[in-house]
Amino acid sequence: MIIKEELKVRVKYNVKINSQGEKVKYPYYIVTFPIEYSNRLKERKILKNVTIVTDEEKIELSNVKIFSLEYYRKGEEKIPYFSISIPKEIGEKLIADFLPALEGRGFPSSIWVYISHLRGSREGQRPPPI
Repeated sequence: MIIKEELKVRVKYNVKINSQGEKVKYPYYIVTFPIEYSNRLKERKILKNVTIVTDEEKIELSNVKIFSLEYYRKGEEKIPYFSISIPKEIGEKLIADFLPALEGRGFPSSIWVYISHLRGSREGQRPPPI
C-alpha cells in the first residue's frame, strides 16, 4: 500500500500535574490521514516506511505506530481517523516554519507524507521519487 497525500501537522497536548501541583502541558505532534484510508489502515498497527517531505528536506521514519483518537459517525457506524505521531524535534521544526503565517489563526502546517507498507518480496522498497 502506498499513500501519497498532503497532510496537516497538528499539535496536541498531554496535561500532567507535576510535583508542585502545577499543570504542565507536554506537546506531541500528529499527522492524521483522510477518512478514505481508514479501511486500509484498520488492520495495520505499524507502518514500515514513512517519508515526510517539506520544502527544505526529506525525513524518513521507519516502524511508525498508528493510532486512532477521533471517529467519524456515519449513521450507527463509527469510522476511525488514523494518525501517526512524529518525533518532537521534527514536529517542532515543522510547526516553527509555519508559525509566522499561522499566528492567531491556529491553522496547522501542511507537509507531504508518503507511506509505504509493502509485504513479501517488495518489502523495504522506497516510495517513488518526488
